[in-house]
Amino acid sequence: MSWTRQFLQWTLEAECPFRSGQGCTVPWEANRQLETLTRIGHAIYDGDVCEGIKVRSTFAKDSRGKTFKIARSGARIADLLRQYGASLDEARKICGGCPANASDPSVSNLAGCQGKLNGFDFDNENLEKVLQKTLKQTGMKKRFSQLFHLTTPLWYGLWIDSPLKPEQSRLLAELFRAAKLDVPVEGLEITHWDFEMPHFLNALDIAATGSMRLHVYVPSVWSCDEYEAWEWEHCPRCKKTLLSDINERSPTQRCKVCRFRFDLPDRMEQLLNSTHYFDIDDGDGAAESNEGNDVVSSESQFHSIQELFGPDREQSFQLRYLIQQGCAPEECDVVLGNEGDSPLLRRIRSVRRGRAVTLADARRKKAPTVAVKFAEKRLRIAINSEVEIDFLLIPAGTFQMGWAGDGTSTPGGHAPGAITISIARPFYLGKVPVTLEQWQALMDSNPNEFDGDGSLPVDRASWLDAQEFCERLTARSGLPCRLPTEAEWEYACRAGTTTRFSTGDELLSSQGNFKPREEFEQADAPKRQTTAVVTYPPNQWGLFDMHGNIFEWCEDCLHEGSEGMPVDGSPYLLNADSQPRQIMRGGSFNKPAAYAASYWRESASADTGPREPCDSALLKFVLDMYWTAHGFRVVCEVI
Repeated sequence: MSWTRQFLQWTLEAECPFRSGQGCTVPWEANRQLETLTRIGHAIYDGDVCEGIKVRSTFAKDSRGKTFKIARSGARIADLLRQYGASLDEARKICGGCPANASDPSVSNLAGCQGKLNGFDFDNENLEKVLQKTLKQTGMKKRFSQLFHLTTPLWYGLWIDSPLKPEQSRLLAELFRAAKLDVPVEGLEITHWDFEMPHFLNALDIAATGSMRLHVYVPSVWSCDEYEAWEWEHCPRCKKTLLSDINERSPTQRCKVCRFRFDLPDRMEQLLNSTHYFDIDDGDGAAESNEGNDVVSSESQFHSIQELFGPDREQSFQLRYLIQQGCAPEECDVVLGNEGDSPLLRRIRSVRRGRAVTLADARRKKAPTVAVKFAEKRLRIAINSEVEIDFLLIPAGTFQMGWAGDGTSTPGGHAPGAITISIARPFYLGKVPVTLEQWQALMDSNPNEFDGDGSLPVDRASWLDAQEFCERLTARSGLPCRLPTEAEWEYACRAGTTTRFSTGDELLSSQGNFKPREEFEQADAPKRQTTAVVTYPPNQWGLFDMHGNIFEWCEDCLHEGSEGMPVDGSPYLLNADSQPRQIMRGGSFNKPAAYAASYWRESASADTGPREPCDSALLKFVLDMYWTAHGFRVVCEVI
C-alpha cells in the first residue's frame, strides 16, 4: 500500500505538439500527458540512460565501498517516444525552443513547461519559520497579505488562486529567493529540491512578466494499493487533510488552516464511494479503467537487459554502464559480485541453502518417521497426538500455465504469459492451507491477525516463517516437505480445468472467500475476515481454498511474465540472490475475485509478517480494507 504526500503541481499555459486540451492549462493533466518525456529528462540528468536505453537498476558497492548502479531492465528511448511522434533530438529541439520551457538546460530541457515541488511536508515547522522570518525581515508582509490568502501554515495559502497573477508570481519568486529556498533547507528533507525549486522559480519569473499564465494545483492526499485508491477527507479550498477522530464530527466543518466553512459528508461513505478502480477484473470478465486515458503506458516497453540484448551481450552492456558511471574497469566484476548484499537477501540465501541441504538429505534417506501415515492417494503427518496435516496426491501431468488472453480482462503484469508446463512426478499437497492449530502445534506461536478457533488459516506468516515451518515438518516426518512451486500451485489449483477459475470463468460468493465489487461501494458493507479452511467447496481434486481466503506463498522469487521459467515445474530462481520479493497465489478475503483467478500472481517481501499495532481508528479502518492475508500450504514429495 502507498500513501501520497501533498505536493505542488504547476504548468505554464502554452500550445504544444506534445500536449493538448486540458493538458495546456490543468497541471495534473499536463503532468500526465508529458510524463514519459519528463521521466526521460530526469533519467538523462541522473545518468540512467546508456546507449539509447533508459535503464532500471539495482545497487552494489565496489571494493572501496562506493555505490554503483547495475542495469537490470530497460526500454529503448525511441520506443518510449513513439507516442509523441518524435525522436529524442526532435523532442529536445521542440522543447528547447519553447518560450514556456522553464528548465535549467544543465538538468533537462524536456517538458520544462510543467513540474512539481515534491517530497516534503506542507506542515513542516522549519518551512513555516523560514517563510515567516523572511517576510518580516524583507518588509514583504504587507504585500503578501494583500496578494495571498492568509493561512496557518502560510504554505497552504499560496496555491488557492490559480492561475497566479503576475504580481503574485513576482512576489513568490522574491520571497523564495530571499528565503534561499533555491538551495536545500536544513530540516526540510526535500527530495529533488536541487532542480525542482530552481525550475519553479524560472516558471515564476516567466509568469511575472505577464507573458504567460502559471497554473498551480495541490492534489489532496490519496492512499492506494496497486488497483484501488481512495481520497482522504480534506478542505476543498486549501486541500488540508483532515485527520480528526472520525466519531467526533459535525456535518459542517471550518478548516483550521484557511478558515473556510464547508459541509462534510459521512466519513466512511466518502472513503468508500471515492474508491477508484484501475483495470480491475472483478470475476465476470469486465474490466474498468481510467476515463480519457489516451497516454500510452511506458511499462510495456521495459524488458530485462537479457531480452533487450540477448544473453551473450547482457554482461557487456552492464560493464559499459558501470564504466559510464565512473567505475574502474578492474572493479566492475567486484560490483557485479556484490549485488543484492542486504541483510534480508543474505537471510533469504541462507534459508534457501539450508533448505536445499535438508531436502537433499531427506530425499537420500527415504526414511519416513512414525509420524507419517500412508493411505491410497493420501498422506497424513502427525505433528502431535492430536494434530495432523492431511495431504492429497496430485498426479503428474501437462498443462498450460498463465494467461493466454481472451480479450475480456487485463491481468497486466499479474500473470505469467501462457507457457506449457510438464509436471513429471506426482506430489502430495496440503488439502487445506496450514491452519492456526497446525501452526501452533509445530511453531508454538500465533502470527494471526484474526482471532478464532484453530480451523482458521494462518493469515500473517512471512515467507521466511513458512520456510521454517517446512523445515520443522521435514525433521518431524523424515520426508522432504517444502512450499509448492508456482507451477505446482497453479497446476493443482486448475485441477485439469482451463478456465479462469477451477469453477469456470466466474467465481461466485458461494465458491470462495473474496470481496465482491459491490461491497467496495457500500458504506455499511459487512466487515470481512478469513474463514475456516473447509467453509467453501473444494476443487475437482479435493483441495480447499484455492480461490480466495488467503494468498499462499510459493517457492519462487518474483519475476515478470514467463520468460526463463522452467518447463518442468521447478521453481524460478534465476534472480533469487537479488530478489527480496516472493510469489504468492490464490487471492484474499478482502480482494476482488480477479485476484483469486488460477493464473493471478502477487508478491510480497519475504519478511512480511504480522502487522504492527495501530492506534488510529481511521488508519486501522483503511488498513483493514487493504492489507493482504498470506499463509501457505505444504508440498510433501513422493519418495
